[in-house]
Amino acid sequence: IESYESLVVVENLDAYKNCQSFCWPDVGAALIVYRGHEGPEERAVLRLLGEQAGERPIYAFYDPDPAGTGMVMDLPYASHVIVPPLDMAIRKRRLPERFNKQLAARPNLKQQSADFSQAWQSYVEELIDGGIASSQEWLCSARVGLRSIHLEP
Repeated sequence: IESYESLVVVENLDAYKNCQSFCWPDVGAALIVYRGHEGPEERAVLRLLGEQAGERPIYAFYDPDPAGTGMVMDLPYASHVIVPPLDMAIRKRRLPERFNKQLAARPNLKQQSADFSQAWQSYVEELIDGGIASSQEWLCSARVGLRSIHLEP
């Protein structure tokens, strides 16, 4: 693991399987891991993140939607998040039913973002106010350029 400059945690298995097709920001030589689901895989990833925290940047790459936004803020040890621009292309691809269902489950995302950097707070506010919900799979197929935001205040 010492040969890697960063870790990238990917939310969705399909996105992980196709990680070479994303338009990544510069994260250096990255070890890309799938977050896993409840169980031993998830615990192993969390243990790895705990061991690597402070040693190298840890990037979270989750869906640009309320559920993904909440999971980013719940992910221990993440120092950065990888996100798409919230431009017209993604706004045209909004999934209103998905957004409404997810926001109902996590109504306090803007308040929760106050514990993070101003850049992340602004991103969360724009995503929520814009009613944006999209998927990693669409970001990949549309070849959307991604960027990173520092999470720590």
